[in-house]
This record gives sequence, C-alpha cells and structure tokens, in this order.
Amino acid sequence: MDRLILPLLFSMGLSLGLCLPEPPPIEKVPRETWKCADACKHLRDLGCPEGQPLADGTSCTTWCEKTERAGMPVGVQCIVAAPDCNSIYTCERPRRFE
Repeated sequence: MDRLILPLLFSMGLSLGLCLPEPPPIEKVPRETWKCADACKHLRDLGCPEGQPLADGTSCTTWCEKTERAGMPVGVQCIVAAPDCNSIYTCERPRRFE
C-alpha cells in the first residue's frame, strides 16, 4: 500500500503543476534602449562639439538617425555612458568631423 501512495502523490503533484496558468511573457527590452536624441542631448550637456549642428545646419539627432538607418551604428549607448567628450572617441561609430 505504501508503495502505491508515493507514486500517486507524485502524479497528483504533476497534474496540479500542469494545470497552473501560464505566467505572462517576459517583455523583451530592445538591446539599444537609448535613442539618438538622448545621445545628442548628452553630447550637448557635456559641451562636446559633436552635439551641435553640422555646418549645413543638420542637427546631431538628424545626422545620427540617418546614419543609423543607413546601417552604420553610431554607438548611442556608448555615447550616453561617456563621462566626457574625449571618451566618445572610444565608441565605435562614424565620425562627424573628419
């Protein structure tokens, strides 16, 4: 009799576990959560010339968005994390002033 109780309890536990509602899906956070506008604002806050418009008037944000759409990553997360203007040059990104 004892031999039957353990398997019975085990199978009942499995059955109960299978009847539990499925947990809600975990929302996936995009890898690149920062946007060009955030990077450009950070550049301006640091006083970096890269945050200013180009000679033709193109804003930093417009340049960044067009560059990213063209398939050349700007390194937005790296730029937003940069503690000073010199640090942005370690980010892999196209150069604006070369």
